[in-house]
Amino acid sequence: MAWPFNSKSFPALLFLHVAKCGGTSLVEHLGQLGRRGLCLGFACDTKDEVKSRATGILAGSNVDARKIRAVYGHRVFYGLHTLFEQECLYSTMLRNPVDRVQSLYNHHAGIGSDPQHPHYQRDHDLLWRTDQLMSFDVWLEQIYSGNHMTRFLYYAMEGNLVDPPGPMTPSHLEAAKRFLDRCWYIGTTETSSVDYQNMCDVIGMPGPQHKANVSQNFIDEPLSDSTQQTILEIDHLDAELYNYACSKRQERLITRND
Repeated sequence: MAWPFNSKSFPALLFLHVAKCGGTSLVEHLGQLGRRGLCLGFACDTKDEVKSRATGILAGSNVDARKIRAVYGHRVFYGLHTLFEQECLYSTMLRNPVDRVQSLYNHHAGIGSDPQHPHYQRDHDLLWRTDQLMSFDVWLEQIYSGNHMTRFLYYAMEGNLVDPPGPMTPSHLEAAKRFLDRCWYIGTTETSSVDYQNMCDVIGMPGPQHKANVSQNFIDEPLSDSTQQTILEIDHLDAELYNYACSKRQERLITRND
């Protein structure tokens, strides 16, 4: 797929928002498109339900689907391009697993500390023991399920369930890589300022100027080498997926510069 595109009309950016990978800033920014954007962040159990909801929104909003500039959210998956006549460009963002897992802990600790948050009770019950916040190391051992990025991209590529049961396996990882192979652009949290702009450029929109959803830090000390190694062992599939994404991202940038 050549870059840049020479079409007289803008393509549609289909952005899969993988949780805690820096995507909220882009999602909130794309929300400024109004009816030219379609947010797929709602709770669904299957891709069929996601597609039905998306079709219903398009049919009921009096929006010409050909004018949609972006489809974005946690529920974007490969195949949604069939809803549109214009060229559709899949994209996503991933993150170094060690940093992502820390961010996830801080995210849920922040929710469980805020009685005004709609999910306060869920995360408070999960992370607090006798009015004390569970430490990161205990959370990592007892709560964290592992390889979330692989799970997001596996959903995007194969099967019908939004949240497939059981742990991720090497076959899930291979499916996740196949989604990256089909992405026009792959960003990372670490290079987000460049990646936001590159993704917005193709739909004729300036990139976001501010980062959103930055979590408060609830981890008292820098993670030890042993804790970081534990994360990489738990998230061994995500670590391989992240390295693959970084390689693919570089390929896309070389193609762009050519």
